[in-house]
Amino acid sequence: MEAKKEEEIELLLLKMSNCSNEVREMATRICSNYLSGIWKNISSRDIMIKHIGGGLSNLLYHVSLPKPQKPKSREPSQVILRLYGQNHGEQAMESLVTESVVFTLLSEQGLGPKLHGVFPRGRLEEFIPVSFISGVEHEYIIMRVKELIKLVQFTNKVDLQAWKLIQRP
Repeated sequence: MEAKKEEEIELLLLKMSNCSNEVREMATRICSNYLSGIWKNISSRDIMIKHIGGGLSNLLYHVSLPKPQKPKSREPSQVILRLYGQNHGEQAMESLVTESVVFTLLSEQGLGPKLHGVFPRGRLEEFIPVSFISGVEHEYIIMRVKELIKLVQFTNKVDLQAWKLIQRP
């Protein structure tokens, strides 16, 4: 019971401190334990770490090697560190286990980010760089999709009329 309280306090401290020394130390330790190559000898002063917003109950961090350092072989140069949020009850724990199993299966099939490691309070995932679209870009895409729908509807209508003409005796 005492260990669980300590974990909750550690998690609360992590939430309050945005990429503090504690977060750096923990991220370095986890990456060193689960990743190979250059990650085995990296120090907490050297890693690049950035808190990523958007997690509902989890803490997400983008952890990467410093710019001049390159991976030695096949190890990743950057990862996502996911720390699970608080679990309340058996149903929450069951949901967490289910999500982890689904993530692992999708990863193994190449249908999701690679799974680099699983530990009691979270996991290390492949970092996939993406760019988000702006509101203007989103509106443009919606407009183009609507135009395509109209074009398909018009084309189908013309094709149907042409077939009726061809099939007349």
